[in-house]
Order: sequence, then C-alpha cells, then structure tokens
Amino acid sequence: MTENDQSKMLKKKIFFIRVCFLEFRSNQFSVDTLVKIQKNTLASGSKDDTIKIWDLNNYTPIRTLTGHTNWILCLELIDKNTLASGSWDKSIIIWDLKNYTSIRTLTGHTSLVFCLHLIDKNTLASGSWDKSIIIWDLKNYTLKHTLSGHSNWVRCLYSIDKNTLASSSDDNSIKIWDLSKYTSTHTLTGHTDSVLCLQLIDQKPL
Repeated sequence: MTENDQSKMLKKKIFFIRVCFLEFRSNQFSVDTLVKIQKNTLASGSKDDTIKIWDLNNYTPIRTLTGHTNWILCLELIDKNTLASGSWDKSIIIWDLKNYTSIRTLTGHTSLVFCLHLIDKNTLASGSWDKSIIIWDLKNYTLKHTLSGHSNWVRCLYSIDKNTLASSSDDNSIKIWDLSKYTSTHTLTGHTDSVLCLQLIDQKPL
C-alpha cells in the first residue's frame, strides 16, 4: 500500500468516526472545537453557530449558548465561570457560565477568528484569517494592541511565558512575539506547508 493510499484510508476512518460521534450526539452540523470547563462539564462549538454546555455525568446538554451569527471556530476558558468564543462572524463573545449569558462582544478583526489563547487572567490573544493577532484587555474588554507580521492566516497561538507569545500561520512560519514591546523577535521557518498547531515542551525557547 502506497503512502497516498494509507492517507486516503486514514481520512475515511476519521470521517467515519466523526460522523458516528455527531450522530450519537444528535448534532446536525459539525463540531469543530471543544474545551473542558470543569471535571464533569464540557463546552463544544459548532458550525450551527451555537455553543453547547454538556454534563459529562449523564452525557446530556445543559444549555445552548446563542449569539454568534456564524460558525464557532474556537473556545478558550478564561476561568471556571467565563468562556470566550471566536467565530466566522469576525467577533469574540465573552460568556458568563453562571447565568449562561453573553457579557461582551469584542470586535476588531476584519475576518474570521480562528484561534484564541489566554495569556493571563486579564489578557486574551486572538488570531485571525485577516493575518493579525489582537491582544485584548479582559478587565475593560478593550483592544490593547494588534500584532502584524504574518502573510497568511494565523492558525494557532501559544504562550511561552507571560511576555512571550508564539503564533503559527498558513504562511508556513512560526513567529515569536515580545509582548512587552509588541514586536516580533524571531521567525522560525522550516515547514513547507501551513503550521496548524503548537505545543511548548519545556521552558526553553521554541
């Protein structure tokens, strides 16, 4: 079996597993993002424009959050009572999980919000199809700074430490940002296609 055949077979298996999962959960659209809220609570974001909160004790939905007008692409837990969601509608919504209500809608991106990352309890970063990263102040729900430098979509964000952020992109690169100066310090190249994910292994530089 060739590598191409193996790849096709793997894609079919992933598709089959995904379809089974969605049918079991009775969702009508694909589920593209998950985040654990507490030990027995899970949040999911869907192409149906909603977020569902799930009880993992009995595997049933607790609540459906509505407010976005397009596909939910990413979720990030701010604290046990606060959730952030990013959407194809270009916005980020901050949710109160006690009352299951929207606290604030953050706007600033000019295209879909692809990824979210909590830098600290008062600072959120978002990456977008508009090629930018926005740093948000969660105390006042205001835009602190916009980071520009990627030449294609920003796919993933990851904190190295409180003042250093890594971002990956469809431009095949990883950028390291100094958040104290809001400048790019390094660009890592080596991939020949989109960089879809990042993970810090230890506290040494990526």
